Amino acid sequence: IAHGMGEAIDVNLFPQIEHINLGRSQEGKRYRQMERYITSHPGTFVFSKPVYEDFSYCPHAIEYGYCGDDMQFVTERFTNRP
Repeated sequence: IAHGMGEAIDVNLFPQIEHINLGRSQEGKRYRQMERYITSHPGTFVFSKPVYEDFSYCPHAIEYGYCGDDMQFVTERFTNRP
């Protein structure tokens, strides 16, 4: 998303497992579908929230969402641990 918005892509705020981030699973395909919607609708309100269950650097899940053209939120929780 940062790249699609013209921002730098060299900083990761938290680790994300690649089968989600790169769309290499059913869950990852849904994540990428959401990303494609956001990048094709400039100005869309979007959020990505890491969810921690311990004190490690890697979140257990990512809550990801956006506000669609119909002003309804589309939100999903993605597993972020193998």
